[in-house]
Amino acid sequence: MKAVTEFASFTINQAIQAKTALAAEGKTPEEITEGLGQKFKYEGEKLSHLINAIDAAGENREGLKRVMVMSAVEGEKVPPKSKQVGEHIYIPEMHVTVKPVAAKDDKK
Repeated sequence: MKAVTEFASFTINQAIQAKTALAAEGKTPEEITEGLGQKFKYEGEKLSHLINAIDAAGENREGLKRVMVMSAVEGEKVPPKSKQVGEHIYIPEMHVTVKPVAAKDDKK
């Protein structure tokens, strides 16, 4: 896989809020895409990557670090929790949380 671009969780969360607000106003999907393009100053392929990254991050927003956009090579396996659209794979990357381990009593 080859990296194409990435979107930070901050950008994804802002885009999801903007998309929700535009949908609540009764905008069509084309108008929502146009509105997101104007808000984030994206167009063309970068805008379509943002739209697909929003969809990939949809259920994984808690603890989201970023969404990486990778180009797929034929025959490569798609990682779990990722979404493939055409030749691109959208991989939500999560923050790693470390759980404290209970201390053991040393009795020698």
